[in-house]
Amino acid sequence: MAYTNIDDPSAFFTTTLYTGTGANQDVVNDAHSGNFKPDFLWIKNRTNGSYGPHYYDSTRGAKKGFYSDAGYGDDAEFTDGGQSTVQSFNTNGFRGGSSTNIYNIFWINGLNTGYVAWQWKSNGGTTASNTSGTINSTVQVNQDAGFSIGTYTGNGSTADQNVGHGLGARPGCVSLKIELQMRIGWFI
Repeated sequence: MAYTNIDDPSAFFTTTLYTGTGANQDVVNDAHSGNFKPDFLWIKNRTNGSYGPHYYDSTRGAKKGFYSDAGYGDDAEFTDGGQSTVQSFNTNGFRGGSSTNIYNIFWINGLNTGYVAWQWKSNGGTTASNTSGTINSTVQVNQDAGFSIGTYTGNGSTADQNVGHGLGARPGCVSLKIELQMRIGWFI
């Protein structure tokens, strides 16, 4: 993968530590002079490290997330059902929703719970069709940062398949989450 000359890394990635309030909360990052709307969030509970991280992206939209492990059930993707999920992607961070669920520590805004939010900027939620692979995909790409978010639906074939990512070079890292036949991927 080609390297880029990035003068300000905070234009593409930032880390924010915050404490949950249990009520709707705007988690503000100070990246790139306050002009950093994240497209991909990786949020981890720091108070109780045994709880796995949650992931959210602006391609699928707010109130939709997924887990990286099977510790929370068989659901690959969840949609806000009153839990403390990402309610919106803001121009300088995101909004964590409220939760009256007694297990709100599992989510992203539990009362007096410490969290870390790793945030990547891709293309402001703007997606495009990508037909360069054997399977069509929908991607939002930030070629400067070498980062892409994509979704695609598998075709059930056991033969090798290719999925376009829009980066223009072979990714050095690919992460996939499978939900039935729909795949959600991040390409770096």
